Formats: sequence, C-alpha cells, structure tokens
Amino acid sequence: MIRRLLYLFFLVLVAILIVTRFTELEDIAATILQADWRFLAVAFAVQLFLLLNNGFYFWTLYNGLGIRERTLRLTLLSSAGFAVGVLTPVAGTTSLAVFVADGRLKGLPSGKITVAGVLSLLYDYLAFLAILALGLIIFFRRNILSARELVPTAILAAMAGGITYFIVVGLRSEVTLGNSLAKMTRLGNRMLKPLLRKEIFKEENAVKFAHETVEGLQELRKKSKLAIILPFVPSFVHKLLLMFILFLVFKAYQAPFSPGTIIAGFGIGYLFVIVSITPAGLGVVEGTFPLALTALGVPLGTAVIITLTYRAVTFWFPFLIGLWSLRRVLKPTRNENPTPSEI
Repeated sequence: MIRRLLYLFFLVLVAILIVTRFTELEDIAATILQADWRFLAVAFAVQLFLLLNNGFYFWTLYNGLGIRERTLRLTLLSSAGFAVGVLTPVAGTTSLAVFVADGRLKGLPSGKITVAGVLSLLYDYLAFLAILALGLIIFFRRNILSARELVPTAILAAMAGGITYFIVVGLRSEVTLGNSLAKMTRLGNRMLKPLLRKEIFKEENAVKFAHETVEGLQELRKKSKLAIILPFVPSFVHKLLLMFILFLVFKAYQAPFSPGTIIAGFGIGYLFVIVSITPAGLGVVEGTFPLALTALGVPLGTAVIITLTYRAVTFWFPFLIGLWSLRRVLKPTRNENPTPSEI
C-alpha cells in the first residue's frame, strides 16, 4: 500500500513537471521532426547502453566494498534514482536514498551503500575534470575562456575536494568522522527544530553510520588496486558515450563541427549539469549550452536545436526510463544473494 502511494505521489510530481515544462517539450518534439532519424535512432540506442554502463559502474563500486548485487538491479536503481532526483531534489541526496532504501530491505549496511554513492560522485568528478581540462584548453586556445567557465569549474573542484576530505577522514579516524557527523546532526536539528518542533536526527545514528562508513572504506582498502581503479573505466565510458551522442546529434542536423567543438561543448554542458542548482541542470543547461556552442562557432539557431535534441536524448529519455524503473524498484522482490561474480 505504501509503495503504491509513493508511486502515485511521484506520478503527481511528474504531471507537475510536464505542465511546467510543456513549452520546452513542444519545442523538442518539433525540433526532432527536423532531424535525420537514423542518427537519432543510434543516439537513443547509445543512451540505453549508457544506462547499462551506469549499472556496471555501481556494480564495480558495490563489489569493491564487498556488497553483493546484480548489475541489472543496480541499473534499475540508478535509473530510478535519477528520476527521483529530478522530482524531489534535495542536494542530490534523494538519488542515493533509492539505493539506501533498497539496501535496507535486503539487510545491507547503509554506511557501505552511502560510501558507494559518495565514491560514485568522486570517480565521476575526477573523470570529468580530466575531460573538462581539455575543453578549457580548447576555449583558451580559441581566446574565448571566461569566468562563465572558470567559476563553475572551481565549484566542481571544491566539491571533489570536499568528498576527498570526507574519505580521507574516514580512512584515518572513525572517531573524528563520528564527531564530525555528530556536529552536523546537532546543526541540522538546531536548524529544523524551530520549524518541526522536534529533533529529527539522532547522534547515536551518526556514530553508527560513521562506523559502517569506515568499515566500507577499510573493506575497499583491502581490495586490490584493480578493484580501486576499475570504477574509473565505466566512469570514463559514461563521458565518452555522452560525447558520442552529441556527435550523433550534430550529424542528425548536418551541422559542421570539429573534435574540439564536441569535447569543449560537452565539457561546458555537463559542467552545468553537475554544478547547477536545478536537478540535472534542468533549465540551466538549456540556457547555457547554446551559448557555449555559439562561442565555439556554431550558429545560434543550430546551437539551440542541437541543445534541445541532446537534452531529449540524455535527459528526458532517461527520465522516462527512470519512471518505469521506479515502478519496478517499488515492487516487492525476493531477497536474492548473488555472488560477486554475477554481473
């Protein structure tokens, strides 16, 4: 019953999202009709493979932390997490909540799953920063580098630094991490108590969470170097596939481009997906991506068309799949215990 109510709640949020973005969706539909459908068909197929790659990405993280789960299940969870994160964004925590909630139903430690989520962000940021560096070099060589690119890059670097600090503290001292989380718990209660008239977070839970987190990090430390390096592979593949989709969209409209345009254009577009205050850059990317492509020499009209189509493939299509995945995830499932080798 609760699962059905949750699903109905998310359907209401979907309806609100569609109503508020109706004009954009109309523009996307009209734009796609102008494209060469053969290239777009390949683009959508690549996006499907990208979703499977996301599942394998989380499998490498789970496996490294000693958590047994199937790649297909993790693919569903990551897709569902994306949809939930779009509908109910709270600093990106709602996507992770899908994994944590699923893990609790199976008796898996929340701390380890959270570590997997944190590590997924770190690997993602580091892999992307390497590609973004190439994009910024291209912007610099074309004499079009500005604060519009540098400021969000600095924010992204700070985010990666914060995650790294969290991991280093966890590896060095469980007590220090527990004290830090306890302070955050007290701060959260102090901020929310005037509104809710009660304390929401418990410090003992923070200490338990710190223990599970450190346990997960120590498990990862025991693994071979391959287990630590392996998540970088699907993380880089994820970025390469997104660039390939952008290439296919350019081809679909027969728009002229260079390799530098694809790399730098993708870099700026994905940058605002990460640092935007809206979920997955909704609304922000649609406004900044055409400007970045225009700065790279793409005519404004063509840049807008490419942006709308690219977002249809990489945002709206995965979002719809995420809704379907959410329904599958909310269904009761048997508690299976696959071995780490079951991919």
